[in-house]
Amino acid sequence: MKRIVTALVIGLSLMMGTVSGALASDNSAEAIEACYQAPTTHCLLALALAEAKTLENDVSRYGIDVSRPRLLQEIAEAQLKAGVIKAALATAKMIEDADETGHCECPAFRICGWWNTNPACRYRPMVLRGIAVVQAESGDIKASRSTFTLAINSAKAIEDTRDRVTMLSAVVEAQAKAGDIKSALALVKVFEGDDELYDRSMALPGIAVAQVEAGDIKASQSTFTLAIDSAKTTEFPLSGWALSSIAAAQAEVGDIEAAFATVKIIENPEFRSMAMPGIALAQANSSDIKGSLATLKLIKEPRIIELTRIALAQARAGDIKASQTTFTLAINSAKANDAEPWELQDITIAQVEAGDIKAALATLKMIENPSDRPISLGRIARAQAEAGDIEAALSTVKIIENPHDLPWALPGIAVEQAKAGDIEAAFSTAMMLKNASDRLEPMSYIAVAQAKGGDIKAALAIAFIIEDAYWRSKALTGIAVALSGVEAE
Repeated sequence: MKRIVTALVIGLSLMMGTVSGALASDNSAEAIEACYQAPTTHCLLALALAEAKTLENDVSRYGIDVSRPRLLQEIAEAQLKAGVIKAALATAKMIEDADETGHCECPAFRICGWWNTNPACRYRPMVLRGIAVVQAESGDIKASRSTFTLAINSAKAIEDTRDRVTMLSAVVEAQAKAGDIKSALALVKVFEGDDELYDRSMALPGIAVAQVEAGDIKASQSTFTLAIDSAKTTEFPLSGWALSSIAAAQAEVGDIEAAFATVKIIENPEFRSMAMPGIALAQANSSDIKGSLATLKLIKEPRIIELTRIALAQARAGDIKASQTTFTLAINSAKANDAEPWELQDITIAQVEAGDIKAALATLKMIENPSDRPISLGRIARAQAEAGDIEAALSTVKIIENPHDLPWALPGIAVEQAKAGDIEAAFSTAMMLKNASDRLEPMSYIAVAQAKGGDIKAALAIAFIIEDAYWRSKALTGIAVALSGVEAE
């Protein structure tokens, strides 16, 4: 089947008259043809970069961020993997400043808190952070400090308070974990602005965590004290947020007693209650299920997301009974608080990850609007595919009544099949989608899978016929990463 797929895509590209037919105008036909005939990591990333420049800043399709900043981040990361740090730095500087947003996972629960599990984050400081870490690991401390400073300045420019501290904390913590704790502390101490004390109190716990990981418990305790002092002098409600975050960090490193002592400093009862989920989650992640459940009882108003996370942590720790009990608490909280569809979707996905498909499908029925269910079904199907149960994933797809909603599910299944190296199955699943635009994501991953399997020409043939700049660039980037591994051998 691999040969059939290869022949098919090459045939399609020949029918187009040239492999460069769909590529951006910034890419010359000669450069494209040369790269196709003699592909290198350098030329592929150059083609991907030219494609990325044609994209818009803020675009989302079927819940997937397909913006220029997001893609530039991926290209910069690919350049890092290929060892071209200077090029990665240049790409990072192409990403627009703090007014451009995208979506990414929260770096740490204690930073984002219950209010924002998937915060709007800024790609530029995240990319710069990654580059700085690589520079530090390679021994270029001077360059690393310079890049960390660029990352901090980029993060400090973010106007939204929560987004700003999320990025500042992530960057400072990365610098501390890269071994440059002294510089990380120095950066935090010179924070300026209206919320400098709050920013400082939110960034310091990350350094304290790094100090614990480095074995310097005494220094960590001093850093936590600095964070608490900054938080106590911060105006309410920011002081509440900061102290909650500090308590969660203390719990994360195993100092539950100190965490509860910090909670007692919080004067507002509501904020004291908000601090508990972070402690309970840390306890659950360290397999202290009994302690986690005891902490849960101290929460004044159980939060759906925290309860869901704790239930999943309990399942991962092997305590299925406790997990099911906590999932029930999350569902009851959802019923009592008129949960949003996305909150119920999160519960269903966590239940799938915990291995309880039956419970996930039961939770799905709680979503009143039928038009909101395909999103959940798609996420359930993808989770099943990620777990390797393709047959179950395709069975879940059959529950989707409207054919127009299939793009929520089938692309994800095809992607997971491609990642697993099953090109034939991925291609078949992708072809089940009637609209070519819905096949863009799986075709991109199929191209990368071909490259990882060693068939670079077939991979490029697929990439060059993808008629979308984002997914074409993503495919070229993935092929470049695969090729860089070959070149390094």
